[in-house]
Amino acid sequence: TSGINLNWMTMLRDPIERFISEYYFLNLIFDNGVVRFNTNKAFWSGRKIGILNKDALLLDDMPDTIEEYVNIPESFNGQTKWLMGKDYLSHYDITDEDFNKLINKIDSLDMKVGIVERMPQSINYFNKSFEFNLEYYKLKKFKKNRDKLHVGEEVRELIRKNNKYDIKLYNYYFERLENK
Repeated sequence: TSGINLNWMTMLRDPIERFISEYYFLNLIFDNGVVRFNTNKAFWSGRKIGILNKDALLLDDMPDTIEEYVNIPESFNGQTKWLMGKDYLSHYDITDEDFNKLINKIDSLDMKVGIVERMPQSINYFNKSFEFNLEYYKLKKFKKNRDKLHVGEEVRELIRKNNKYDIKLYNYYFERLENK
């Protein structure tokens, strides 16, 4: 090794709210007919979505409702898959063994994990951990999309069921942050 000391940090978002936001984000892009490319090689064109990798997801049409989107396996456990090094919207069935390995790896790296819904507390945690001087109330805030439709409990329950590893991950680090 080169003797470089790396510090790792990440933020997790409430999995249900993240999922809902993802759906509306993708629909916004499709409805506007915008073509975008990002570093994960995901592409959107018209109302098609695709991933340029061996685990390709290509939908001929973006689901019109979140009730349809919630059952697409590529949408499951996005935060957990990303932390495992899987591509955005890739199809990968996470196992309990995968999840436990991920938690052990994050902990062995001493990765600092913040929670979006506890942003001031997370910023304080990062400040103490890395000797930062960030002030939450001086950070740029992003506009929330207040035009989202209400998502009922039945759909939220499906999101919980299909994103159980994201929920376990979130709850694990939420509790750890609360106990710091």
